[in-house]
Amino acid sequence: MTSSAAPASDGPIEGLTEEQLLAAGSRSDAVFIEAGPGTGKTSVSAHRFAAHRFDPAGDPSRAVVAVSFTRAATSTLKRRVQRLWGPAALTSPHRIITLDTLIVELLHDLLQDGIIEWPNGHSELDVHDSWSTFSGSTFNRTAYRVGLVGNRVQVEQGWVTKPRPAIPATEIVPRVLSGICTHDDVRVVLEAAIKIDEFAAYSVTASANGCAP
Repeated sequence: MTSSAAPASDGPIEGLTEEQLLAAGSRSDAVFIEAGPGTGKTSVSAHRFAAHRFDPAGDPSRAVVAVSFTRAATSTLKRRVQRLWGPAALTSPHRIITLDTLIVELLHDLLQDGIIEWPNGHSELDVHDSWSTFSGSTFNRTAYRVGLVGNRVQVEQGWVTKPRPAIPATEIVPRVLSGICTHDDVRVVLEAAIKIDEFAAYSVTASANGCAP
C-alpha cells in the first residue's frame, strides 16, 4: 500500500483518509505501508494498535505489542496512542517497545528456562548500548568475541593485527562474565540461538501457550 495523502489529524478515526482507514482497520496479519515523511504513518500505527487492542473478537489472553527500532519513535507512538485512546490502551500486558527491548526479553526467557546458559549462571543481564558507558577508547590490539557453543555462551579474548581505537577487551571480558553486555552481544547470541533445535521447539511451545507477542 502506498500513500501520498495529507497528514492525518490527531482526532477521531474520521480524520483519516480512505487508505489510512484501510491500513489501520485491516485484519490481515501483515500490512506493508510505503509512505513519505508527514503522511500519517504514526497516526495509522496508533489507530491500528487500538484496533487490535480493543477488538471485541480478539483473544484477551494475548498481548498487543508494537515494536519500533528507536526509543524516539517508540516514545512518539506511545504518546499518540495515549492521546487518542487514553491510558487504558497501554495497560499491561499491552506495550509499545523497541526491538532491542524485545530481543533482550527473549534472551532472558531463554536463560531463565535453561535453553541457553550464560557464563557463571547469569539469567538476568545488565544490557547497555555500548561499552563506552564504562571506559574510553585507547589504541590497542585487544578484541573479544561472544558466541554460542552448544547451548552455552562463551566469550573469548584475542588480538587484531593492527592497533585501533577501541575499548580494551581486558575491560570487557570480565564484565561479560559477570552478566554485563551490550545490545550487540545480545543480537549475536540470539542469531546463533535460532540455529539450535531447542530454540525452535521453545518458540513453537511459547506460541502455542499464547506467550508470543
